[in-house]
Amino acid sequence: MRLLLTNDDGIESEGLHVLAAAMADAGHDVVIAAPDQDYSGAGASIGRISTDDTISVQRVEVPGCAGVPAFAIGGPPGLCVVAARLGALGDLGFHDPAFEPTAPPWYVVSGINAGANTARSILHSGTVGACLTAQNFGVSGLAVSVAWAEPWQWDTAARLAVDVLPMLEDAPDRTVLNLNVPALPFDEVLGIRWARLAPFGSVRFAVTEQGRQTSGSKLDPGETIGLELELIATDYQPPSDTDQAIIQAGYAALTTLVGVAEAWDPDHDRVAGALADDVDLADVTEESAPAPDEPPAHLRGRVIPGAPLHPVHRIPDASDRRTLHRPEVASDPIAPLPK
Repeated sequence: MRLLLTNDDGIESEGLHVLAAAMADAGHDVVIAAPDQDYSGAGASIGRISTDDTISVQRVEVPGCAGVPAFAIGGPPGLCVVAARLGALGDLGFHDPAFEPTAPPWYVVSGINAGANTARSILHSGTVGACLTAQNFGVSGLAVSVAWAEPWQWDTAARLAVDVLPMLEDAPDRTVLNLNVPALPFDEVLGIRWARLAPFGSVRFAVTEQGRQTSGSKLDPGETIGLELELIATDYQPPSDTDQAIIQAGYAALTTLVGVAEAWDPDHDRVAGALADDVDLADVTEESAPAPDEPPAHLRGRVIPGAPLHPVHRIPDASDRRTLHRPEVASDPIAPLPK
């Protein structure tokens, strides 16, 4: 498989080096394009882009990856993906699937992140953001993270990533998988399970003020204070089928992700088909729309693309597991682990 490897911890991260070596040893065609500094928390940002700016691209050597082309990019991981796609790394084959459908496919692998990327806070993860950026270009990706512990279990995460990666070949286009690995030696990991995103993580942020005697008091014009973020452990117990709970139980967690997407009623395809085949479209025009309290029966309680807005329509709940298609909680995709 043709792979673009990136991360948000930077080109010097040991997790990136171990992952790249494992992918190359598994026979994959690997190119590394990673930030030239730590961009943790960058999400899918590509930074400030203008015609007056230049983006630094430096050819580098990565320890343990002799012969693997590697580039340090002056920007966040999302920009690394965009730069590769636009040809900034030379003619390395990162084409646009929409315009070159017969060209060999390629995939983004992002990580290994130092620390788990679980729960809804993955919105802010540069590791995940790189794959969601790829998704916008029609490219599938795998984000890989390992739970915090010393020593870091890089080898465990890399071996599991190698095992999971072939799933992308058989998956639909633009698939993004988020793999979180517990802080355990490989032989102690119990398996890999599909996971939902936990509502909350195991830690939360707290803000403390520096340079003021009264916390929370009014800030005067021109006055500057320093704010420090502190991570505080919580006693929150996530549902058992979520990523946070699954890695706590000793399994690796695998979640399918969708980035920029609309939320529609899960039945909208069926209802839209009924509209086209069986319903007078005049019923859904602004001129002939019924009173707000009497929508057509075929629209009642639904939000349909192209239909007029009625106050009685319910907004789809993006947290409803039926709204976005994803695997139901089921048996392990890989179980037991190869020994």
